[in-house]
Amino acid sequence: MAKPPAELEALGFNESEDLEAEDTALFEAEDGTVQELIVLVEIEHEGRAYAVLATRDQLENELDGELMVALLVDERGARRCRPVDDEGALAAIKAALGDLIELSDEPTAEA
Repeated sequence: MAKPPAELEALGFNESEDLEAEDTALFEAEDGTVQELIVLVEIEHEGRAYAVLATRDQLENELDGELMVALLVDERGARRCRPVDDEGALAAIKAALGDLIELSDEPTAEA
């Protein structure tokens, strides 16, 4: 179930603040290179943490491009991302993201 619009800011990336360790995850490519990615949104599903990630360059330069959805794991003292192999989990994550996007489009009541 998606959170109401007032709580969305707490779920995602706030570019007005400095990045903390929990805002990033390491991605290791097949060739062994490691890249630090920015966690835009973190979603919990069946006790596991998943994230939507972007490169720092995508955010700093407002570049278009595909975002990555990955499983977050703590490994070797660092937060790392792994491919999502579970199709059911991926479908649930996409549905939750759709709910968040839908909620973000709804007008909010002004005080």
